[in-house]
Amino acid sequence: LWRQGLTLEVLVGALVGELAADFRDTMYPILTSAGTGRDRLERGLFALCEILDRHLPLMLATDEAFHQDTAPGQPPDYLHPFIQFLREGAADGSLLPSDDVVEDADIAFNGVAWPYVPLRGRHGWPVDRASRRVVGVVLAGLAGAPPAADEKRGKEHA
Repeated sequence: LWRQGLTLEVLVGALVGELAADFRDTMYPILTSAGTGRDRLERGLFALCEILDRHLPLMLATDEAFHQDTAPGQPPDYLHPFIQFLREGAADGSLLPSDDVVEDADIAFNGVAWPYVPLRGRHGWPVDRASRRVVGVVLAGLAGAPPAADEKRGKEHA
């Protein structure tokens, strides 16, 4: 393979291309679907987990797979669906308003992706458990709802 020009960079590049196509194909139906911004954000975050799972060996090998060249001052392509969901959620009242929607989209994406990958690939968590837990924590923060443990703790001290 090496003699035929297949280098690690070429292989990773091909895998990243497949990841990008899968991301577009998976997110587009959610972007064009009905529902509140929160509903679509939730579906998008769960879809992100599904994408990560389909590309788990690549994701475990590099945390650079989603970093694409973008124009200076522009958010990476993979953030655009999440930016849209957050904007729509703030507009329809299903999510908290944002001071910086690009930053919040980056936090949502990374807040799901980077706990999910090691929980699945290194700790062996089942898909349902890993996705439900990481999406739940991120979504609770963006929707303004405290996680269940905080609610219980607050009631105990009241």
